[in-house]
Amino acid sequence: MELAEPKVYFPFIRLALARFQPTSEKGAHISAVVRAEYAQLLPSRKAVYRFTHDGAGGVHIEAEVSGVGFLPSASRSRTAWTGVVERRAGPASTELEWEAIGTLLPGPAGGDVRFQGSFDLTGFQADQFRVVVRELELFPAAEPDPAPSDAGRDREAHGHRVVYADARVVV
Repeated sequence: MELAEPKVYFPFIRLALARFQPTSEKGAHISAVVRAEYAQLLPSRKAVYRFTHDGAGGVHIEAEVSGVGFLPSASRSRTAWTGVVERRAGPASTELEWEAIGTLLPGPAGGDVRFQGSFDLTGFQADQFRVVVRELELFPAAEPDPAPSDAGRDREAHGHRVVYADARVVV
């Protein structure tokens, strides 16, 4: 089943289902309709990465994520974006052996662009670095959140959950 891409943030969908049997007795081709439980769809996102090599072991990294997003009130946002450059910490190829070495410098975002950031990497080695972009949904909490936050955001205690994440190895 294919659905048209909704232009809203985290929409709910509920399906009514029936079984069709064309070879059944006359008048019994379709079963009784049953309703499924509500399901929440994820917002559609598209991540684009650009890697520009300078020829001397340096790489300029640009990341941009676009798609439907939360429309915050004028006073505060319910989401925060982070972009991190990570280096492989060991020779093994597991997902657990990456360490953060820098943060993408945020750029202007607007319209459908949810996050834009850049980073200048030195000492490039193939398959040893990756870019990780995350969207965090913030909510009130009793304890301060250890996740990175924007410098201008007030320091109220909040928790977070990851609602989008993408990682790309620097090539």
